[in-house]
Amino acid sequence: MPKQPVPLQSCSKLNAACLHQNNGLTVDTAYNFGCLEAIEGHKDHALNYLALAVDGRLSPQMDLEKDTDLTSLHGDPRFDSLLAHAKEKAAQGK
Repeated sequence: MPKQPVPLQSCSKLNAACLHQNNGLTVDTAYNFGCLEAIEGHKDHALNYLALAVDGRLSPQMDLEKDTDLTSLHGDPRFDSLLAHAKEKAAQGK
């Protein structure tokens, strides 16, 4: 019998469990958690994860402005600030 997918609303609890088990996040994981939280409508959590990803050298392939998973964050001044920070870090090569 095939396994059923995890309901989206359960994913935040899984994220917390992963953090406790792994004692940290990779940049990719932080970005993906940020996307998931944004989809779920949890803006504060999404922005926190995305800030971790940006501070940890966000890959250029992870385009905060164009990622449709992050649409719910558009227009939020905190997201705009995060975009500016990401661009600044990219320009510095950090």
